[in-house]
Amino acid sequence: MAMIMPAATSNGLLIGSNLDDLRKKMDRPPFKQAFSEMVQRVHDTAEKDRATDKLTSHGWCHSHFFTPAVLEAGFVHAVTGDPAAAAHVARQVGKLVRVYADPPESFYRELGPTGRPSSYFSNVLTGLAVRLCGEGLPPGTYDTLLQLMRTRLIDDCHKPEYYFTHFNAGHNAVVTHVVSAAICSLLFGRECGHPDTDRMIALGRDACIAHLRWGFDDEGTPHEGPMYAFVTLEWVFLYADLLRRHGGEDLFRTRPEFTAILDANINLQLPGFRGVSGFDDCRNTIVAHPMPWLPFTAREFNRPQDLALWHQLHDRTLSLGTWKWSRNWFSVLELLWWDGSPPPSKVPTPPTAHIGQGKAVAVFRTSWNDNATCVTLLGQGRSHNIPDHTHADAGHFSIFTHGELPAYDTAYFNFDEDVHSVVLIDGKPFHHTTQGNLYAGRFMATARHPLLDYVAVDASGARGCMWAHRHFLFVRGAGDTCYLAVLDNINKDNGIHSFAWQLQGNLDTTIRVTGERQAVVEGKASRLDCHFFNPLAEDYPTCPHQLTLTFDQHLHRNIQTGEPETNPRLVADQKGCNGSLMAVIVPRGIAEAALTIRDATASRTFNAFIEHGDFVDQVIYAGDHIYVRLPGVQAESEIAVIRRDRTGRVLDTWTCDGRPVRTD
Repeated sequence: MAMIMPAATSNGLLIGSNLDDLRKKMDRPPFKQAFSEMVQRVHDTAEKDRATDKLTSHGWCHSHFFTPAVLEAGFVHAVTGDPAAAAHVARQVGKLVRVYADPPESFYRELGPTGRPSSYFSNVLTGLAVRLCGEGLPPGTYDTLLQLMRTRLIDDCHKPEYYFTHFNAGHNAVVTHVVSAAICSLLFGRECGHPDTDRMIALGRDACIAHLRWGFDDEGTPHEGPMYAFVTLEWVFLYADLLRRHGGEDLFRTRPEFTAILDANINLQLPGFRGVSGFDDCRNTIVAHPMPWLPFTAREFNRPQDLALWHQLHDRTLSLGTWKWSRNWFSVLELLWWDGSPPPSKVPTPPTAHIGQGKAVAVFRTSWNDNATCVTLLGQGRSHNIPDHTHADAGHFSIFTHGELPAYDTAYFNFDEDVHSVVLIDGKPFHHTTQGNLYAGRFMATARHPLLDYVAVDASGARGCMWAHRHFLFVRGAGDTCYLAVLDNINKDNGIHSFAWQLQGNLDTTIRVTGERQAVVEGKASRLDCHFFNPLAEDYPTCPHQLTLTFDQHLHRNIQTGEPETNPRLVADQKGCNGSLMAVIVPRGIAEAALTIRDATASRTFNAFIEHGDFVDQVIYAGDHIYVRLPGVQAESEIAVIRRDRTGRVLDTWTCDGRPVRTD
């Protein structure tokens, strides 16, 4: 790929920008206060940094660094000429000299046990800051960095071609590692005389493409979960922007994946746009993680919804149970990419459902109202290029309703079936793991219908079963009224086993068993009424199913500390020759009246009547056969839903395979 290299005087992040215009921008509302606060943060950080020679590591696996506020300091100096900011940048260059003196030994010597044999974010952030400071740096600083670039920093990518021919190409740390080296090459490669400059710049492009193609499925759903994939996009957008402005390929025009990914980032949001519904390593919602690219994509792709979301994340302090976040500060990229536009008055209304087939994630909601109900349903889909941060979550469900998340994902260190809302067979995981669960599930069917949204999960291989199928029916009523029907059909090996249906309650919920086959999960503003349906004893005369409802404080690991903690867990433990169970979960406000639900289970056929508003729904599940013969109903489908009005008149019907339902 032909590449136009920057001149030695290129200032990197500001290439193509008019510095006088930028200074005027930072001196007017709404930027003036944000920039003033950034200046203060730089001064405070520099003062704290000067007080000790001890280096401290920061960041995650995708963003390891030990040079605090270095990019902010470079930006402050570029705008104001502040010598203290330039001095802070120079001090960080000195840290790079120490840490990269004789790697990997120098990493552990300087950074202690947490030191990793790479700190590529420090490399690129300091490099960008040095370009911003230019001649304002103390004598010798620039030459020192050039020497480091030539001998250490650009090569700190560990033969990146390996990543693209192996199984980790879409992983957050791989992508940002290679992109960081590519930015260093873009800014300093030719000037410092590095022989692989062009190759490294091209590999940075390849890393961006690998993340776009293999880090997300075709619908834009992140294979590594939103906690990693969406924050990695910051560096994809940064490099793509720098590459274009330095004369390289315009990835925003040549790569079609951006549209689906940006749509998914919106479509995965919870009602009220409180954040992205969590899955994989993410426990609750993603709201605090930086998405500075939203103002950029709002302009680049004409997406006012991205600007609206960005303002939403900045302007509100969000809380969910014991978690609170506030984004009241601005990053350098946000100050550069935001043009000061207020939240748009009109934005397109996103769809009420998102289905990612490859990742096997479905998000269904009643509406986008603040008090709406939203369910996240997982199928344990896998990408060959991301083996990390994967959980045994085929069939898991999280439920957000009335501003709370009463049924949630324990997440992060908690990989196995016993810490997800799935069926646990014989009280133990199929394949215990402490890093990432490599077994795959899949969506075997999905459907959208005016009555409901539907997804069927095949967890057979993920659970080591002859078959393990879970069907979800998210049925809508008037307004935000809804219920979730969960239909399980599991055959381990034709033997008798325990099949423990689980609902993982959020930390601040209370669970009560209210009847032989009823339980409630209660939060502060919401509750989940849970109803269970067991097969008739005469259907299995030699081994009738035994169903016991219990709840406990279940042990898992805290997602920040890794230390043990507990969460309320509802368990419907069924013993029998198969796992054959229907559950109906009704989310509602704490003061709202309960729905009337009647169990009319017949031979080999679950049959429930749910009354809500002006409607009476009949939900039928005839697992493993296509023979439904009930009073007034005949069908050749495993699953059928019939909606009637209060007089008994049929208003609509649905079946899982599109076949007709005959009603008398």
